[in-house]
Amino acid sequence: MLEGWAFNDERYMEFGEPEDWQDKGTVTDAAGRFGLLFAPPRAFTFELVAKRPGFARERRDLNELFAGDVRDLGEVELLRGGAIQGRLLAADGTPISGETFRVSANGHSANLNHAPTARQPTVEQATVDPQSGAFRLEDLAPGRVQLTAWRKGSARIDGPQVVVVPGETVVQDLVYGGPDLERITLSLSTRHFYPLRPERDSIRLSGVEIEARTPGADPSRGDLAFDGLAPGAYTLTIDDPRFLPWSQTGIAPGTAVQAKLVGSSVLVLDVRDEGGSALPLYRVDATIRNVNFFPTRFRLRNGTTPLAGGRLDGLVAGDYTIAVSIAGLGARTREVEGLHANETRALSFVFGAQAALAGRVRRPTGAPVADADVLLLAPAMEDDSPASHIVVQNGFFSDATRARRELARRRTDEDGAFRFELPAAGTYALYTYRGALDAATESMNVAEGEQCAGVELVLPAGALIRGHVALPPGGRCPGLRVSGWVEGSNSALGMFDPDPDRVALASDGSFELGPFAAGLAELTLLLPEEFLSGSYSQGDRIAGGLPLGSVELVEGAVARADFDVAASFPGEVSVDVLVDGAPAVGVKVALLDLIDTVELEHSRTLSNLAGHARLPVFPGTYRLLVEDIDNGWSTLAAAPLQVSAGQTRSALVSVDLVAGELACVDASSGAPLVGQDVALFVAHDGGWHHLRRHLRTDATGRLALTLPVGDYGFARAGQPAAARLTWTASGPLTARIEL
Repeated sequence: MLEGWAFNDERYMEFGEPEDWQDKGTVTDAAGRFGLLFAPPRAFTFELVAKRPGFARERRDLNELFAGDVRDLGEVELLRGGAIQGRLLAADGTPISGETFRVSANGHSANLNHAPTARQPTVEQATVDPQSGAFRLEDLAPGRVQLTAWRKGSARIDGPQVVVVPGETVVQDLVYGGPDLERITLSLSTRHFYPLRPERDSIRLSGVEIEARTPGADPSRGDLAFDGLAPGAYTLTIDDPRFLPWSQTGIAPGTAVQAKLVGSSVLVLDVRDEGGSALPLYRVDATIRNVNFFPTRFRLRNGTTPLAGGRLDGLVAGDYTIAVSIAGLGARTREVEGLHANETRALSFVFGAQAALAGRVRRPTGAPVADADVLLLAPAMEDDSPASHIVVQNGFFSDATRARRELARRRTDEDGAFRFELPAAGTYALYTYRGALDAATESMNVAEGEQCAGVELVLPAGALIRGHVALPPGGRCPGLRVSGWVEGSNSALGMFDPDPDRVALASDGSFELGPFAAGLAELTLLLPEEFLSGSYSQGDRIAGGLPLGSVELVEGAVARADFDVAASFPGEVSVDVLVDGAPAVGVKVALLDLIDTVELEHSRTLSNLAGHARLPVFPGTYRLLVEDIDNGWSTLAAAPLQVSAGQTRSALVSVDLVAGELACVDASSGAPLVGQDVALFVAHDGGWHHLRRHLRTDATGRLALTLPVGDYGFARAGQPAAARLTWTASGPLTARIEL
């Protein structure tokens, strides 16, 4: 099944959502093959789902598809599924009945975020039987999942992690505390501008026998939370002046509260034609400027009904670009600087003749370039030129005054033509790209009502690289890739076609890359993507890569590049991981090269159901890292591993975990740190390795941890390691830390 929906507000505003779209489904033939033919809506992103009874659901994200695109997904192996069944129990062990609960098995984890994989993790849900409290989750992919239960209006309860085994049913009950939970969670949304949030210190929970308190973060859910609450009725208030006051009373612990906020600022719009007649129907879009979140552009009115009194309420204090659009008349924009909380400001728009900017994209031969993105740009405020950096919509650049800013984009038709209806007279520039090739115009002034046509953007023909990588006899490492980079490439703009500079080696070792701009291209052999999705450099070392050499590229020509890697062919490290004597499932295993205190990962993966991991890696000396980010521990093997070309090294990592508790207090006052986020660091090689697990103290300021023996650092979230202690075979050497 191919499912499609509008990707985001930006895409929806530019292209609209089709009224007649229906998700596409088909079945495979006798050979397991299938094909789907459809016209992809430009605003849409897609997910392809394959399902067969008894096997886990397979998902693939297809972010953006264009007419004429052909996507070959290759061979996809369906994994035989396992099941989890159990009961939802109250705290006293009796089944919960008479209420509608759901449970989910979610394979997303912090570990998974740090190990490449082509597969989407398991996410399956089931309804709990309201009489018996029983549930069953079917066809789960093998590996580690998190069990969760929730009901409408209640805080979500995380159950245990469970290892799913193919063809087997794991029995696991889930205990739910019900209304007497000690937590109230708060999720926030703002009308029109969902990324905008009130200041945390403006959010207060009050009740009998407690001092008003602000919430702690709940990173696993993206909510705010108040923990350690006694039974009773509580009141939540939000008094950030940028929003209208909000409150809710009578909240019991165990409740999930949703606060829907409305901005306190107002714009009063006066929209007229050149003759002074009012134009009542118009669309309104707002772009928030000088913020560090995405997206920044939002639709406030769709223009189907008049705006009463022109009053556009619900804005939040800040800087805006307001665009008013009318069918057949185009758009007009106005800058709103420093809109204050509770301010009402008038804004006028006059619609006269519409200015336009049009042209075509072509090759040097004159051949049109179809389906190329063309960007309409606001020139840089300082030193503007065709070489200026470009900040795409919802993008960021540290030196914004020297960057061009994307205002809109269009895709060329079959004749390479494009056209922009301009929001106002002014100065604009154009930019287009195809892979690593680009073309940009000098800034041009367009007068009110001027139809500026005939602009030509000429994309270079570019240069290709064709070559061959000679592998050793019998050498096999499926998925090896070749990457190319030309100095001066503008790939930092992040607007290129998917991986135009990176291809997999053919079975005979051949490859073709490009087109590239003319210049000196550096080529690198990369490990398979399932073991390292990206790469970065430290000195002359490349994460997961082997430098092959360079080749000079000439515009319009094909360069030849052949290499022999027999002496540097990847070897393999075979690792077995035991935790407390049992195979460790789904832990991160990586090979590190420590260069100038920087950890360079050369290969990483997750251990399988047998606690085994295999990691291809180019010859060299590495340290072996095993890490369970979900459960908050990490260990780095003391002895280095020497890996030779084409050879396999075996390693055993055995970890014994020790449970213990820490009391966390404020370093200045000595008061317990209640409901505070704490960062955990592991000491190694004279430095600190930051574990990306989110820790939060309980109602008494304590942390319950299970860690290997070693030295650790603790800090308030976002701070460097402040408190240090040794974790022994009996637990923490110090039971109290100051932060």
